[in-house]
Amino acid sequence: MAWKNPEDWLPNGDKRALWNADAHLKASLLGSSQTIAVTSGKWNVGKTGYLYLVDFDRTRERKRHYHITVIGD
Repeated sequence: MAWKNPEDWLPNGDKRALWNADAHLKASLLGSSQTIAVTSGKWNVGKTGYLYLVDFDRTRERKRHYHITVIGD
């Protein structure tokens, strides 16, 4: 099926809105939050464990905000 005018289906007719479709797919696979246990002041991520903050959206610059919640003692 060919669309007569694809721009009619884009937000504000902007083709750049399609550029970050892969970012949404990657984010849905990885998730948007993570819980990490801390015991005796150390992360329980194993000897080779790391925490990565990943932003797949490359369409425009923007500020990101991260929230850290501590639960327990």
